[in-house]
Amino acid sequence: MKVCNGVMPQVFCVALALSLLGSVAVLAISPARTGKTHHAPKPAPAKMYSANGILTNRASSKAGAAATPLDPDEAQIFSQYAEVSSRSLDIAKAGDAAAKQGNWKAAGAYYQQALDLWPDNSDALYGLGKYADAAGDTASAVRYYRTATYADNSPHTKWNTQTNDVARLMEFVLLLSKAGQEPEARAVYSRAAHLLNYRDADTNEGKPYLKVLLPEFDNSSNAIPYTPQRLQAMARVAIAIEAGAFGSKDALPQVQEAVRLYPDSPITYFYLGEQLKLRQKKEAKAAYQKAATLGDDQVGTAVQEELKIYH
Repeated sequence: MKVCNGVMPQVFCVALALSLLGSVAVLAISPARTGKTHHAPKPAPAKMYSANGILTNRASSKAGAAATPLDPDEAQIFSQYAEVSSRSLDIAKAGDAAAKQGNWKAAGAYYQQALDLWPDNSDALYGLGKYADAAGDTASAVRYYRTATYADNSPHTKWNTQTNDVARLMEFVLLLSKAGQEPEARAVYSRAAHLLNYRDADTNEGKPYLKVLLPEFDNSSNAIPYTPQRLQAMARVAIAIEAGAFGSKDALPQVQEAVRLYPDSPITYFYLGEQLKLRQKKEAKAAYQKAATLGDDQVGTAVQEELKIYH
C-alpha cells in the first residue's frame, strides 16, 4: 500500500506521517509463518529531520507553503514512513488471524511487533487490548484501548480521529464497565451509539436491516434508565450489528448475551430475531413476538414488518 503516491495531496501525506516519527525499525517475521522476511527501509539521508519539524517550518512560513511540493529529502522521509505504516498494518492483520484461531500467544507477539514498528497503529493497540483482556488483565486492556481511542491517552481530551469503529468502541465500553469505570463507559457508548444510529441515515452504511435505534442513557429522546447491565447489553447488540451478517457465529452469541443481561428490552429481542430469522424461523418468530409484547412504537413498527413473514 503506497500512501503518498501522488494521488493524495502532499499536505495530507505530511499530516499522516506525523504519527510515524521515530518508528523505522528492523523487523523480520518468521519465515516459517510467512515464507518471507521483512527488511527495514533504507537509511534516510544524513540531512533527515523530523516530520514534525517539517510541518512546523512550513506552518511558520508564508501562507500556502504547506501545500508546496516536498523537497527530495522530505519526500524520501515520508515515503519511508508510509512503507513502515503499511508493513505494521500487515503484521497486525497477522495478529488478527492468529487471534481468530485462538492462538493468543502468537497474536500478542504480532501485535507487539506491529506496535514497535509504528507506535500509533490503532489496529495493534486494539489487538493488544484484546490480548490483555483474554489474559485476564483488564487494567492493561483498558490502557491499550484508551491509547487507541483518545488523542493523547486521556478521556478528558478529544477523540482520536480514527475512532469511528463502532464495534471497537463498544468493546471498549464492555471493558470499562467490567473495570467499574462507568462514567467513561457511558461517554464512549454515547459516541458509538450516535455513530451507529445517525451515520448515513438512509442506508446505515450498507446495513438496511438496522431498523431500531440503539437507546442512549442521557437526556436524548430515546434515552432509557441507566444500569451497567443495560449498557453492556446495548453494547453487545451494537457489536452484533457491526458483525454484518444474520446469524453469524460472531453476532448471535452477542445478542444472546444481551437478552440475558437485559431480558425486558424489546430491542434485545428484536435483534435476537434478526439473528435467528434465516436459520431458526420458529425461534425468530418467538423473539419478535416477545419484542412486540415489550415494545414501544419504534420497535413495534419494525417487529410488525418482520411478523408479516410468518402469517
